[in-house]
Amino acid sequence: MRYTGKVKQFFAKTGYGFIEPLVETGGKDIIVHHKEVTRRHENEFVVLYEGERVEFDLENTDRGYRATSVLRVN
Repeated sequence: MRYTGKVKQFFAKTGYGFIEPLVETGGKDIIVHHKEVTRRHENEFVVLYEGERVEFDLENTDRGYRATSVLRVN
């Protein structure tokens, strides 16, 4: 199932960030890693911006919720 959300914060230096919580996550932030974001070029390093809308799949891991197959929404 695909979800839509907003980037809460993203740390370009580490390539990690968070998407705002969804009802489905019980109010817990969703972790996002730059390698999960669709890019134009294979080696492109992706940066997400606070407030940017994204579409993603949601995976529940032992470390919390994680966004996979992330796409920017214009």
